[in-house]
Amino acid sequence: MGDIGPPYVGRSLLRREDKRLLTGQGQFIADLVLPRMLHAVFVRSPVAHARIRAVDLARAAAAPGVVEALNGSDLLQLLPPVPEGQISLPPKWTSVIQHKFLNPQQPLLAHDKVRHVGEAIAVVVAESRDLAEDAAELVVVHLPPDCGPAVAGTEDDLARPETGIC
Repeated sequence: MGDIGPPYVGRSLLRREDKRLLTGQGQFIADLVLPRMLHAVFVRSPVAHARIRAVDLARAAAAPGVVEALNGSDLLQLLPPVPEGQISLPPKWTSVIQHKFLNPQQPLLAHDKVRHVGEAIAVVVAESRDLAEDAAELVVVHLPPDCGPAVAGTEDDLARPETGIC
């Protein structure tokens, strides 16, 4: 029988990036410095499912070096929602795939409710990464302590009417 799979499966590979990383020659996006560059830090949800009652940006906006602080409602007024995942299909696939794609509009920042742990709720833009991180810690997000059970499946979520639990 012939080999099954690519020739590198199950074999040790020579890593090309090791030398530059181990000798301090690696370049990372965090090391990039450009003139007038600003840094953005996102404030993210600590819970999986909750209504957003309020996002207080006052202290963050007044912090040193902060250029802008926006919550989901603010950003929604500036930019429209975008299709989830930005799905675009090659033309040949549209004739081959015979099912409907659900591509809901997704706000860039959560503004009404959070849907998963880590969902972005606010963004703070400042003159340096450290200033942006410090200011982001000043954002106060008011989420109710209990919002009912999280829904794990998309079909269940689509079928469930808004109950107003949160």
